Amino acid sequence: MTESGPGTPVAGVDVSAEGTDSHFLTYDAGKYAFALDAGSWTLDFEKFGFFPATAMEVLGLNQQVQLDRAIVRMPVGAIDGLVTGGVAQTPLVGARLHLHETPLATTSMALGEYDFPEVPEATWLLEAERPGYLPVSRPLQVSGGNTTTADLNLWSLDFYDDVESATGWALSDVGDNATAAGRWVRADPVGTGPQAPSIVPLRGSLAAKHHPEYENGP
Repeated sequence: MTESGPGTPVAGVDVSAEGTDSHFLTYDAGKYAFALDAGSWTLDFEKFGFFPATAMEVLGLNQQVQLDRAIVRMPVGAIDGLVTGGVAQTPLVGARLHLHETPLATTSMALGEYDFPEVPEATWLLEAERPGYLPVSRPLQVSGGNTTTADLNLWSLDFYDDVESATGWALSDVGDNATAAGRWVRADPVGTGPQAPSIVPLRGSLAAKHHPEYENGP
């Protein structure tokens, strides 16, 4: 498998034979291999960022065929913008942004800025999320050679606890009839307290020994 134009090998192309469950991912040299029965076959070639392609081949009995194929890279554009939070639209650092059903993901930086420098030309669904905020999504149209700017504002949750530090909360209220034993309260996770000492089997004089000379009596 090579890229149309420069002719360089393409790794990670999903090659499948129609009518079977057989799949093969090309490796660094762009090569793939299948063991198929004699007959007519259609092979499909797919990789993110490239147009899908197909090829047909007729295999004779015990015949080995080399089927080379060049795939065409899709035009790419870019996406950038800012991620903010709340009514004040404060810049948010650490928000995760992801293009739905693609391998493309990034994280907002110190001033809330983010960017996807190379995005194939198409309509995509941009998703953004950050702990303590409601996730948002937005459809975007990306065209080759152009940058699409999308600023996103996330709304904070009414209550959020990252359980990293004790905040003293309890799921009860002043004046209710919940007893102290019946309230849900924050506690350290299991396994974070002092560890019990390990029990090591004793050896030496206290260990049981086998004396075959006494098996049949004295």
